[in-house]
Amino acid sequence: MSRVFTNYNDGDGYFKVFSKVFAQTEEDVGQKLRWGHIYTEEFEEGRIRAILVDEDGGQIKGLGMYFANEFKQHDADWHVHHIVKVCQIHYKRSVNALLHKGTPKGF
Repeated sequence: MSRVFTNYNDGDGYFKVFSKVFAQTEEDVGQKLRWGHIYTEEFEEGRIRAILVDEDGGQIKGLGMYFANEFKQHDADWHVHHIVKVCQIHYKRSVNALLHKGTPKGF
């Protein structure tokens, strides 16, 4: 698990963060990371099967940019769709906020 504190809030900033964190992780473990959405058959054990995020648009964009840069056979959206899981607490908080706002007239 990694925790990064940053003042970035856009895709480019998060791209840099993810690039550095994943590169450092690979250096620490002495091998390339085995992303579960890419290496589906080769490595049953030891794959990273999900990344939890908190619904920050820049965070999602930066993560997609990282994967699209590293694994060019798919675009950023494909990678995000196959590896990202949304934090349930943030998801419920967003849904509850929308429920309290109501539906605009004419909708």
